[in-house]
Amino acid sequence: MDERVLQTQQWLNTTYAGNAAYKPINEDGQTGSATFTALIKALQIELGNVTVDGSFGDSTIARLKAVHPTFSQVADPQTAEENNYHYIIQGSLWCKGYNPGGFTGIFGPQTAAAIKSFQSDAGLTQDGIVRPYLLQGIMNTDGYVLASGADTNYRSAQLIMNSLYAEKIGLTPTNGLWDRKAHKNLIKACQIEWGATPADGVFGDGTYSKAPTLSQNTSGWTASKRLLQMALTVNGFYPGGITGTFGSGTKTAVTNFQDFLCLGADGVAGKNTWASLLKSCGYSGRKATVCDTATQLTVSTALALKNAGFTTVGRYLTKVPGGIDKNLTADEIDALSTAGLKVFPIFQTQSNDV
Repeated sequence: MDERVLQTQQWLNTTYAGNAAYKPINEDGQTGSATFTALIKALQIELGNVTVDGSFGDSTIARLKAVHPTFSQVADPQTAEENNYHYIIQGSLWCKGYNPGGFTGIFGPQTAAAIKSFQSDAGLTQDGIVRPYLLQGIMNTDGYVLASGADTNYRSAQLIMNSLYAEKIGLTPTNGLWDRKAHKNLIKACQIEWGATPADGVFGDGTYSKAPTLSQNTSGWTASKRLLQMALTVNGFYPGGITGTFGSGTKTAVTNFQDFLCLGADGVAGKNTWASLLKSCGYSGRKATVCDTATQLTVSTALALKNAGFTTVGRYLTKVPGGIDKNLTADEIDALSTAGLKVFPIFQTQSNDV
């Protein structure tokens, strides 16, 4: 149990117990999502004119920018009055694992030092000033120090992304673990650089159409080259640095990635390469030669696949009780052979059954 976390929980329950939107939390001294949700609700109550839901989203960011665009060290901590915003910041820092020097409600030099420590871990300029996006990054359970067994190259990408884009897209965890938030922020950064709107972190047709073609012969596009190196890094093809320069290491990494995914290994990062780096299915409009289907194939449907350019089809070995007849049959194997298609087997009973 952490005494300061307990103190934060007790303060929250005492201060906001009379507000209908606030529900008391368990006073156990354990940090976690429940305490951060309560802290966010406290912030929203203080801000006013915003839904008190414990979610630090765009509306809370906008309200905070309008009411309190920054929080910083008070001029004279000895004479300053306690402030609920400062309590919320200090409580959030304690729950995040940073020591603001007490739980006083006064933004003094130790609180500023704790903010600088967090900024350092997140890859930001260490000025001790709390801005809306930084407070959003503190008030959650995301990690900002290298996790055990994590990838230092991933962390380098995360730190660089925060230093360049955090104010526009929010903070990315810098724990060296590449998660959904980090990847969505990488796509947002690409959308910002390419002028793809909205910058929502979804790699759709609009973003695909804006993706540049980059090679060793491409001049300029430093930011996009840097993002390309980040994308290669988090896909396991480290180019030897995240520099914004398309050198031989980057070309080799692009070539190896393209070869791995059978994209045509020419070392030029075009739209299909970007799509495969940033989207799990890549560009769904690209030509493919292998498919799978739950439909039992006949000679005519197998020939249709063959004529469409497919060489190989995956088929299921078993039928799920009560489900469709998706199992491969002996007659179907003959039909696939007649059509000149190869087949690979898929064994699956139910999706959640090993």
